[in-house]
Amino acid sequence: MFRKKKLIALALVVYILSISLTACGSPAENTPDSGNIDVDGTIQMPLTGVEVSASLFSQPVNINMISYRSTAMETHVAQFQKDADGIDNLDFNITYLQQSDVIQQETLALSSGSTSPYEIMQCTDMSFGNFVAKGWLYPLNDLIEKYDDVYDFSDISQASWDAFTYDGKIYGIPISIDNQIMFYRNDIFEQLNLEPPTTVDELLDCLETIKQSGLVKYPLVMTFGQPGGLMTEFGTALVGMGGEWYDEDLNLLFNGPEGVAAIEMMQELYSYMPEAALSYTNDDSMVLMQTGEAAVSIIWAARAARMDGECWHTWGVAVLLRLLLPG
Repeated sequence: MFRKKKLIALALVVYILSISLTACGSPAENTPDSGNIDVDGTIQMPLTGVEVSASLFSQPVNINMISYRSTAMETHVAQFQKDADGIDNLDFNITYLQQSDVIQQETLALSSGSTSPYEIMQCTDMSFGNFVAKGWLYPLNDLIEKYDDVYDFSDISQASWDAFTYDGKIYGIPISIDNQIMFYRNDIFEQLNLEPPTTVDELLDCLETIKQSGLVKYPLVMTFGQPGGLMTEFGTALVGMGGEWYDEDLNLLFNGPEGVAAIEMMQELYSYMPEAALSYTNDDSMVLMQTGEAAVSIIWAARAARMDGECWHTWGVAVLLRLLLPG
């Protein structure tokens, strides 16, 4: 059977089957160049051209993955499934959960001290620090160096690598970079003669106009659900206000004037949202935009593809807002 040594939670898991198999098991046993493979046919991986033996495994192998849904991840998982289907004795299974549930299940699996039910986990920056601190992640430097020419890892920006590097060791391979942008309903803005806002003050003015018009149930929806959503939105507001979480000596800074201004701004924005936004996931926010119940949302750009073509109205997109302290 597939022998598990030390489980690796890939940060935003790589869709490449050959690397994932290497990461999850013993490299000497599972890599195509180990000399232990009975090659009677090969499969060429799409996009990379890497050839993997169709008879890679002589006994049944189950690879279970846990992840939350996103357009980027679903694209990679679909390719992963297609690659796995061409390899004998390999069964690949994906479990999609809400992000908070994914982190909870991963924490339980990794902290149990026994065999994990998952060989591949989607890991984000919210869980990365905790997982590394507890010694649950395995450094990937040797694999990244070995397969750089095959997968063009050098194309990934240094800033992305830094996000999953600790003490010179790389613990994850980033596969997507996302940021938040503002989506707004063109029909509402045109009917009310509104221009897309570029500052928070302008946004608040637009939201008040939309509220007074009664054209839509909710002027705004954002993901203020705890813990990840609220933390993300506060962090964005804090940095936008010119603040920082800590100084170089790890003294707290987020409770300074910039942090207070960020909280006050978030309170103003929340007054235009559904009360339930404090428990909303990104899926909840997206649904309100798809159904037309909300006029504006500041949400991850990766959500754009899933909103396109699924709702009757058309969207405008604005860049990240400039968040400025008064004066």
